[in-house]
Amino acid sequence: MALGSGGEAAVVVSTIRAKGDLLTEVLTLFRRTPDGVWGAGEEITRLPDITFLIGLPDVAVDRYDRTTVVWRDQADDGRWQVLAGRARPDQPLHVVKVVAPDTGFTYESGPQLVANPDGGVMLVTWTRGNGALQARRWLPGGPHRNWGPIVSVAPQTDDVLFWSTAMERNGRVVAVWTRGGWFGTDGLGVLARRMNRYGDWGRLAEITSPTTHVLMPLAGEGADDSLAVWWQRRPGDRWVTRASAFLVD
Repeated sequence: MALGSGGEAAVVVSTIRAKGDLLTEVLTLFRRTPDGVWGAGEEITRLPDITFLIGLPDVAVDRYDRTTVVWRDQADDGRWQVLAGRARPDQPLHVVKVVAPDTGFTYESGPQLVANPDGGVMLVTWTRGNGALQARRWLPGGPHRNWGPIVSVAPQTDDVLFWSTAMERNGRVVAVWTRGGWFGTDGLGVLARRMNRYGDWGRLAEITSPTTHVLMPLAGEGADDSLAVWWQRRPGDRWVTRASAFLVD
């Protein structure tokens, strides 16, 4: 869900519908006006013949009450892709763009969307089936018709499945992730990269030892500071929460 600074909210609900032995996932967008009235749901897509949730949507609302939704969908030829839709207040989700045309398939992680409060900068991240973490930036009036080129944030060798992103008001972003990890097993190490407000990605930063056992790293960004938080396995099979403030180029 997302709450805009102007008071509008948006929630994307994933529902499983069964017909016999066949399951279909339905993604539905619900929006709330600044005066607190929820509208009727707007169906975004249907994903047939599934065995678990695969749409895995994310949503953002800016101060002009514009709503942006990203989700994973399947093209007619079977390729998995990331789509983005954008809607103005009192209008349906009418601008749908293929953000990533060929992502491969991962079981646990859907695309992530971060945006600054006025909606002037957005970043979508996703992990490909081969383990590479990729990103695409949206900037109004940019040279690439709003969406810039696809950038690899983490290489395939990192085998990324779990990651987190955060954006500052000026459009600066930090991304943190762990190498490997699968269905609740540990990842190894916490890594990070920072994107400046011009869209340039800086160097890779190793936040922990590459042999540290971690789960679910989270990112925070603000006041020119970046923060990573994660669960870390300690001797005796104990889990502790660790945090590290860091600045990376």
